[in-house]
Amino acid sequence: MDLIEKWLSGIAELERYLAGDKLTSVMHKGACDLEKANLKQTQEQQVLSIITNGVAQVMILILFVWTGILIKGGLVTFGAIAVIGNFSHYISLAIEYLPFYFGLIKGTRTLRDKVTAATVPVKTDEQNLGTPFAFSTKDLAISFPNGEALKFPDITVNYGEKILLSGDSGTGKSTLFKLILGILSPSSGKIAYKDQDGKVIKPDLAKIGYIAQDPVLFPSTIKNNITMFNPKLDLLAEPAALAVGLGTDIAKFSHGMNTEINLQKLNVSGGQRQKIILARSQIHDSKILLIDEGTSAIDQAGTREILQELLKMPGTVIFIAHNFDKNLQLLFDREIHLSK
Repeated sequence: MDLIEKWLSGIAELERYLAGDKLTSVMHKGACDLEKANLKQTQEQQVLSIITNGVAQVMILILFVWTGILIKGGLVTFGAIAVIGNFSHYISLAIEYLPFYFGLIKGTRTLRDKVTAATVPVKTDEQNLGTPFAFSTKDLAISFPNGEALKFPDITVNYGEKILLSGDSGTGKSTLFKLILGILSPSSGKIAYKDQDGKVIKPDLAKIGYIAQDPVLFPSTIKNNITMFNPKLDLLAEPAALAVGLGTDIAKFSHGMNTEINLQKLNVSGGQRQKIILARSQIHDSKILLIDEGTSAIDQAGTREILQELLKMPGTVIFIAHNFDKNLQLLFDREIHLSK
């Protein structure tokens, strides 16, 4: 269950990269493991039940024999009735336990089959999706169930622009990113995605790179977290990692790119997590890259080095940051400031 929970926590990221097949296989494995655990538990319960009932039956038999001796000697009458009643009661309970535990064993298999049938991969029409190079928003707003609402200014972002997105806390910077990514749906207004020629298209949102404040990783290898389980990209994983400064970090791991990420023991630091996501965006050839405090766990020198590399990319970069010094701000083409 813990394994499944960790995968489901990143389901939005899996959907963006059309990696639903991986989730299906993990769910299937998790269901099988759960079934085995239930079977083992049931077997242990059955052994204990057999021992307990066996001892009980032996004790009842001894008591029954002793009662017979007493009856034959004319020493008891009412006690015999009580003993016979108890004896029949325990016999009936023992018979009832057998189908109950047998049902537990069979029941988990049916549940597993239902879970497997429910996790059918979602099919998408990839042929009609285009790669977004730029976008614009018009009258964009979103309302939340708690009554709060956010309205955004009309924004036009051209291909290749490097933009610093700033604003006070609560002005909706991260929410704007989630609207652009399709994670949230606007209450009103629209977002128009455009191709390289400026033509409005239906976007392939997996082509929009996104680095969240809390990077989404999966309990798998560093390579798989970069390629998002697409084996066709395996050979590009290491060059992408080197491009974002992850090479030194990988060299510290005994298994290199095949190191398993442990989300419980956190065997990768915050900065390493962010670099893995940066490599993920590069390998998927994102023409638009949205970065939400993407270097917060990296020092100023490392941030400058990564930014200088990122901003050399021909694609569009929008970067949310707080407390950037003047030198870092000057690396961007312009700044969009959100206010309440």
